[in-house]
Amino acid sequence: MADSLQFNSSAFDSLSDAVIITDPDQRILYVNQAVEHMTGYGASELLGNNPRLFQGKETDLTTRQNIHETLSAGNQFFGVILNYHKHGRAFWNQLSITPLRSINGAITHFISVQRDISESHEAVLRWHRDQQRMSLLAMLYQALADTRQIFRDHESEPANRVFQLWCERLTDIIDARVAFVGTLRPGDQWVQFLASAGVSRGYTEQLKISNDPTLIQGRGPAGESLRTLGAVLGNVDDPSFSPWRERAKGYGLGSNLTASALCQNQCRVILSVYRPPDRPFMSELEPLFLQLVHEAADFLDRRSTAKRLQRLEEYREAHREMQTHLLATLDEPQIYTLLAETLVRYTDAQGVDVLVQSENTSTLRRMRVAGSLAPWVEKLPTPSTRPPQPGVPVPLPTRVWLAKSPLIIPFPGSDSQLPGPWTKPPLSQMGVVAGWPLLQRGTLEPVGVITIIAEDPDTFSPELMQLVGEILQSASLALASAYDRQHIARLQKYQNAALHAQHEFLQLPDAASLYDSLVRLLVKETDCAGAYVLQPDPTSLDLKMVAVAARDPGIYKALTSLHPSRDPEKIPEGHLLCSRAFREGHPLGPVNPAQDSALSDWVAQDPRMSGLKEVVAWPVMERDQPEPTAVLAIMSENPHDFTPSLMKLLAQLMESLQVVLEQLKSRNEIAQLAWRDPLTGVGNRRALDGYLEQSVSRATESHNHFAVCLLDLDDFKPVNDHYGHDVGDQVLQVLSHTLADSIRTTDFLARLGGDEFVIILDNISQIHDVDTILQKVDERIARPIGISPTISVTVHASIGVALFPEAGTRPQDLLRHADQALYVSKSRKGHRPYSWFTYQAPNVNAAVEYRPNLG
Repeated sequence: MADSLQFNSSAFDSLSDAVIITDPDQRILYVNQAVEHMTGYGASELLGNNPRLFQGKETDLTTRQNIHETLSAGNQFFGVILNYHKHGRAFWNQLSITPLRSINGAITHFISVQRDISESHEAVLRWHRDQQRMSLLAMLYQALADTRQIFRDHESEPANRVFQLWCERLTDIIDARVAFVGTLRPGDQWVQFLASAGVSRGYTEQLKISNDPTLIQGRGPAGESLRTLGAVLGNVDDPSFSPWRERAKGYGLGSNLTASALCQNQCRVILSVYRPPDRPFMSELEPLFLQLVHEAADFLDRRSTAKRLQRLEEYREAHREMQTHLLATLDEPQIYTLLAETLVRYTDAQGVDVLVQSENTSTLRRMRVAGSLAPWVEKLPTPSTRPPQPGVPVPLPTRVWLAKSPLIIPFPGSDSQLPGPWTKPPLSQMGVVAGWPLLQRGTLEPVGVITIIAEDPDTFSPELMQLVGEILQSASLALASAYDRQHIARLQKYQNAALHAQHEFLQLPDAASLYDSLVRLLVKETDCAGAYVLQPDPTSLDLKMVAVAARDPGIYKALTSLHPSRDPEKIPEGHLLCSRAFREGHPLGPVNPAQDSALSDWVAQDPRMSGLKEVVAWPVMERDQPEPTAVLAIMSENPHDFTPSLMKLLAQLMESLQVVLEQLKSRNEIAQLAWRDPLTGVGNRRALDGYLEQSVSRATESHNHFAVCLLDLDDFKPVNDHYGHDVGDQVLQVLSHTLADSIRTTDFLARLGGDEFVIILDNISQIHDVDTILQKVDERIARPIGISPTISVTVHASIGVALFPEAGTRPQDLLRHADQALYVSKSRKGHRPYSWFTYQAPNVNAAVEYRPNLG
């Protein structure tokens, strides 16, 4: 065999084709001169080596495996392989490898005949590539035509559904294993996938793409495309694809085309398509592929424009609807309700939150919440109007209030500055939330904030922001008109009260009645919560309550517990608003009781007092007097109630009051004799009738009790007969002073004539009060009266008592029933436990006296 090999080898030297002979282990034993010409390797470099020396990095692995398997089976191989010249040049090698066998059939050698066919092979490859390129171009042209039709025919359908159809069509036309489309909104870090299709679409389930080159997810072809807004041709074997290579190959992916385009709203849309490794894309396809994604961007722009125009029309319709209803007379809560419900009804708002500034606090309170998200919006924390502390989440209404301008937060679920509820569904699923300040008419100062929540992140275009501002301007004008109407209505009530007061002033007998009438009229005919009049106590520096009226019993009780003082050293009594107004001699207020250090503790005593929002105090001055004779205080539950125009009206009322007081003083001096008993100086029958009428009126309105006590001296006639009428008159005079000292300053005493007197005990809360006072009267009457050093007189009295309203609600009934009770008391004069008897109905002669429960 060696001779044969030598002979044959010599014959091979003259061949133009390269010949290589190896042993069964494929070690080279012989090469002819053509091998050196084809490969650049000399015989000395090749002998003993394996022919795999000619292979390189681009040599097809499948072809290598095929050669190995064919020769191992003892068969002949014929084919083409990519080999490399000694100096690195690749060439296409057409080769045949034939096993040589011994007589017994064993393989002794392999002989390979090879030829460099690069030129002809490249021509074939170019032809195949041209055919492939033309085929792909045809596919992309078809895809472009179908893309336009899909976007045109399905323009009104949801975007995700349209893009899903598009991806499915692209995978069919381009023979792709997967196609996906997504968007990247301004400020976002990650692409949001809208649709994917193809047999390998599972590849996208855990895929994250960014345009941030500092992130691994932003360094691939998709990240490059998003940054450059162009088309990028890639392959899973590229170095830039290393983070995804293993997963991509597991899904059978090879070559890919990715392209991105910019929408009008600065959102980036990205399309990526992958083909198998054996069917790669070509760079010539990039411009046409980029056109596909531009069609997608145009589609999104058309939808966005159509939706923006539709949304603008919806908000305009809401504006027209609001303006129609605002023509009606609405109050503040009705305006807020109309605003929220109209926006929800006519637009795609998922939630509307209307907040206004809370009185006397630094928070915003919810006036109205509307929309499908209302249950979740109501759980949001109460926004503050103060700048936040560092690191504390800041609600959108607070930001809007402080900025005094609209603010938009796209994708609020990812805003770390918003409160916790925004991180959970359904609020976290919303695309945008926007807020606007509700501005006070004619100023840039906010009085409230409105927020609108929507699913579409592109909802609030500049045109819509302006339109919402116009809607809120209409609401602000309506609120101002409502406030003006309320103010005019309040002013009219005070004017009516002033007119009635001025009319009554001329008919009242004294200052106490005048003050009482004034506070009752103010509470009855206006919106004030309460009013009271204080006068200096002649025995101390205190200011005593002489008239009080209130709409609520709790406020009335709280007012009666006030003990103001003229002493500035007495805290807080000397620092109450009424105390300061008395000392300073001019009106004070309005002030908020909760914000006044002297009033806040008093207000805190009763929860019903927390509703008070304003207090004014007005000193009552008389001519030629160094200090006020009284001070009037008025309280309101309405903030901003005491406007300059109302204060001016109250000033006019106080001037009328001062004039009437001076007239009353002169009239009382002139008419003193007509109202006073000439002998004793106490009230006469005329004074009694007037006072009793007032007592009935006051007690009826305040639901209080009072007692009419008719007193008659027992056996007074013998005093006159024995000592004479002069002594009897002296006894009556002394007795009048005794009775006046025995009763309270708030009670009333009158003489009917002869030895008969009437005492009216005001504000009786229980029958024990009557017993206590009359016991005192009884004891003092029984004391001897010294007329002269030699004359001393002792008298006793019988008293009949009639209680209001148990014994009657008319003055004449009370006097009549008191007279009946007096008759019973006199009839029991010899065996009664005390000198008075209380009227009972229906049988005044009953053995057991009627004792009503006044508690």
